[in-house]
Amino acid sequence: MSTKKGQHFSQTSKDAFIFLSPALAVLIFTTIFPFVYCIVISLNDIRIFYPVPPTFVGLANYYRSITEPIFGFWNAVYNTVIFTGASVAIELLLGLGIALLLNKEVKGIWFLRSVIPLPLLISPISIGLIFKLIFLPGDWALVNWILTSLGLSPLNWLADPVLAMLTLIITDVWQWTPFMALIFLAGLQMLPPEPFEAALIDGATPLKTLRYITLPLLREMFVIAFLLRLMDSLKTFDIIYIITQGGPGERTQTLNFNAFIQAFTFGNISIAAAQIIMMSLVIILLSIILIRSVRRA
Repeated sequence: MSTKKGQHFSQTSKDAFIFLSPALAVLIFTTIFPFVYCIVISLNDIRIFYPVPPTFVGLANYYRSITEPIFGFWNAVYNTVIFTGASVAIELLLGLGIALLLNKEVKGIWFLRSVIPLPLLISPISIGLIFKLIFLPGDWALVNWILTSLGLSPLNWLADPVLAMLTLIITDVWQWTPFMALIFLAGLQMLPPEPFEAALIDGATPLKTLRYITLPLLREMFVIAFLLRLMDSLKTFDIIYIITQGGPGERTQTLNFNAFIQAFTFGNISIAAAQIIMMSLVIILLSIILIRSVRRA
C-alpha cells in the first residue's frame, strides 16, 4: 500500500514539474540569470567605453562605491531615502483614506471606484511629460499661473533642489496613490463584519473602530502594500529622467538613476552593478524583517 502511495506521489510531482517547467524557464531567464550575471559584473572591472579585457577584482567595486564620492553612492542613497520615504508614506496614508471613503455604500460610489484607477492606465513617460509642463518655470504654466493668480511670485520648480524633489514626489504620489487605495479597498471588503457589529453595539466611535479594529486587521495588507510600493519606488526611473534628469546637479539622482548614469554616461558598468546589488540586498533584508514581524504578531 505504501509503495502505491509513493508511486502516486512521485507521479504527481513529475506532473507538477512538467506543468511548471515553462514558468520556471521564464523565471530563470528573465530574473535569476540577469541577477546572477549582474553579480558577476560587479565582481569584475569592466569599462564599456574602453576595449580593456575584464579583470576580476572581487569586492573592490563595492568598496569603491561606498568610499569614493566620485561615484555618488551616498548622495544617491540620501536622495532615494527622501524620495521613496516621502512618496510611499504619503501614498499609504492617502490610499488608506481614499479606500475608507470608497468602502462606504453611498449613491454614486461606483463611479468613483471606476475613476480612481485611471492614473494607473497612463504610461510613466506621459505622466512625466504632463507634470513637467505643469511645473515649468514660466508664469503661463499651470502651477505658477495659480500662484500668480493668488498674488504670489512664480517659482522655478525644476531649478531648485528642494522644489525639484518635491515635484517628483507629487508626481509619484499622483500616479501611485490609486494603486494603494485599490489594495486597501480590497482588504477592507474582505474584513469580517462581526467585530464592527460588536463595536457598533458597544458604542465605539468611528475613530476607535478604525484604531482598534480596522488597522490591526489590515496589518498584513499594510505590509504587502508597503513592500510592493517600496520595491517599485526604488526602481523609479521614467519620471526622474523626463522631469529633472537627476538635476539640478545631482540632487534628484536616486540609486537606480545614479546606476544608470554611472553605467551609460561614465561607462562604469561594474560600479553600477555593485550599487544595484547593494540596493537589492537591502530590499531583500527589509522584506524578510517585515514579513517575519507580521507572522510573529
